[in-house]
Amino acid sequence: MSENNLKPCPFCGEKEELYIENRPCFNSYGKWYVAGVCCWRCNITLWTHFDKDTIEEAEADAVKAWNTRDGKTEE
Repeated sequence: MSENNLKPCPFCGEKEELYIENRPCFNSYGKWYVAGVCCWRCNITLWTHFDKDTIEEAEADAVKAWNTRDGKTEE
């Protein structure tokens, strides 16, 4: 997922300080992925609450959640 599709940080307005972090998760049922968009400047991360089968799906959900403002998603 391209980090260029991210909107600026809603707290500091930075765009160049953003990055996507992803993590595999494991339990007795198997493996899944979560991802979050992080701002280096503000030290905040918005993690997804979605358990996805691939890193790409998790990152796409993180970008969609990050880019949502006031309940609206901009294309």
